[in-house]
Amino acid sequence: MLSEQRQAVLVGLVSGLLQRLNAINFIDGLRGAGTWVAIVPVAGATYINELQAVVRTANAENWLRQMVVALMARFPARAELAALLVEIDRNIVVPTSQNAVDEVLLGSGRPFVNRSDLRAHLLAMTSVDGAPILLIDGAAKTGKSYSFYLINHVAPTRGFETHKFSLATCLRPNELAAEILERIGATADLPPIGNESAERWAGKLATIIYNKLKGGPPRVLVFDDFPVTHLPDGSLLDVPLPDGTASFLIRLAKYADEELHDELRIVFTRFRAPLPAELEDVALRDEAQGFTKDHMVGAIMQVVAARKWSVSPAIIQQKVDDFHSTSARTLNDCFRFVRDLLRELAK
Repeated sequence: MLSEQRQAVLVGLVSGLLQRLNAINFIDGLRGAGTWVAIVPVAGATYINELQAVVRTANAENWLRQMVVALMARFPARAELAALLVEIDRNIVVPTSQNAVDEVLLGSGRPFVNRSDLRAHLLAMTSVDGAPILLIDGAAKTGKSYSFYLINHVAPTRGFETHKFSLATCLRPNELAAEILERIGATADLPPIGNESAERWAGKLATIIYNKLKGGPPRVLVFDDFPVTHLPDGSLLDVPLPDGTASFLIRLAKYADEELHDELRIVFTRFRAPLPAELEDVALRDEAQGFTKDHMVGAIMQVVAARKWSVSPAIIQQKVDDFHSTSARTLNDCFRFVRDLLRELAK
């Protein structure tokens, strides 16, 4: 799979190499007649927006490599395509579990340890009649933001496209609405705030997003990086959101629970605004936790068993014990240790 940034590079390349009609014929020839229309059912989208939808779908359904290989055959002189293929191959990780939700080694070789509650919540959220909202919280440096990697791994296998939005860069309602439209490959005029409350304006913006999501592919929208102040003792202090932002997000969550239940799931990471009672009743809550030495050994041995490496649990246990015996370890230290040990074992 490719990151959204690298997907954007591919979109730019294809738009320069193929005119729209040629692109449609290329995709339909690659995947079967009608593929383009099935992915881009809404008339009026720009060619770039259509390409974004196609590339996102290919990435989620694991035929992006096939697409790039076919483009390389047609345009062998474009070194950028070869570079993208190398990145796709580097990100391919052979599964260690038949069930994606139980995976401990995600794309790019990123280990994902423990979080059994989050794994259960993802199954519940992405089921046919699943919970529309998941709220992830936890103390500082417990891996809340790491949750996205598992969400992005599991959701596509359950038929959902995933998109992550950082409130560190898109904080106001109109900024969030514009970013959502861009990421789902849609366009719309967003009205500026008029002689009205910020909450009413936010509701209008959310309704525009609703109209663009209705009838489209199922999506999980993940909202992270809510503004905080880091205090000297290492704790976090929440910073109030701009007027209308919380209302915009809650309105989207209501749509996920009501009219868009087939098309939308919402994940909030450290979102502190109170939810209406009707949403509180259906929201799942996850408390991010670190992982123990036993969790680390279990995850490593899952990879060892899947790869059929000749390594005993006792050896892994000793390496984990030695790692923890030297000094206090942060969550990032533990992730790096697991990743580096797996690379060492692979050799």
